[in-house]
Amino acid sequence: MRNQFSRFSLLCVALVFISVTLTNLGYALSVSKDAVIAVWLFNEGKGDTIKDSSGNGNDAAFGMGSPAWVDGKFGKALKFNGTKDWAETAKPVVVDTKTFTMGCWANPIAKQKAWSNMISSHLEPPRRGISFEQKDKKHNLYGLALGDGKNWGAPEEFGLQIEANKWNHMVVVRDGSTGYWYLNGKEVQKIKFPHDRAVHPTDKNFRFGNWVNGGREWGGILDDVFIFKRALSASEVAVVHKSGIGGTATPVDSKGKVSTYWSEIKSIY
Repeated sequence: MRNQFSRFSLLCVALVFISVTLTNLGYALSVSKDAVIAVWLFNEGKGDTIKDSSGNGNDAAFGMGSPAWVDGKFGKALKFNGTKDWAETAKPVVVDTKTFTMGCWANPIAKQKAWSNMISSHLEPPRRGISFEQKDKKHNLYGLALGDGKNWGAPEEFGLQIEANKWNHMVVVRDGSTGYWYLNGKEVQKIKFPHDRAVHPTDKNFRFGNWVNGGREWGGILDDVFIFKRALSASEVAVVHKSGIGGTATPVDSKGKVSTYWSEIKSIY
């Protein structure tokens, strides 16, 4: 009887351990490695390169100017002056799906250039790629540029206003013909897209702080930029907002370990 009680106690302790572990790792996100396109944490803090933490090789380097390393929302971040600073990946970041999620922490300056691009791969002709682009001269009101090879796929009224000189967590989710904007972990807009055609992949490198063809420099601080090829749920976006993408990307490669713990516990019991 005592032995059975000891085993039961061990099982209870183990279950609590797993629960705490999954919570701390943000395991609720549950994004497979294949669904992760790129994750840039900006935690280098020095030098002129930005590592893609997804392992997909989408590393970036400073382009024109010299973005400054500063304290970010999580760890370090990059500050762009809005006139000549930007960074660029060494190869195109391919998004070619009907569903995707893209997000970042942004702390923008008050006055931006017309059509300034925060994170960007879109261009034309043909219309392709995806970007967070300011709507003309409407300071810090951002739309989603989404090219399907023929048209821009996101409606004009699909946009997110963020505050200047303050950290904003902005996430866009495209789930087929439905688009969502999230601000600081909460859904603020849901809208029907005109169609659900997949993004037409770009052949230009991805940029931070500028449009891929230049001249639309963005000013402010960027941190924790990520792109997934699936639509995150509202609860998953909330996890990313609370813990940072660095705290939620780790479980992608930890599922086997947790499964192993569970197998060992079951065998003991």
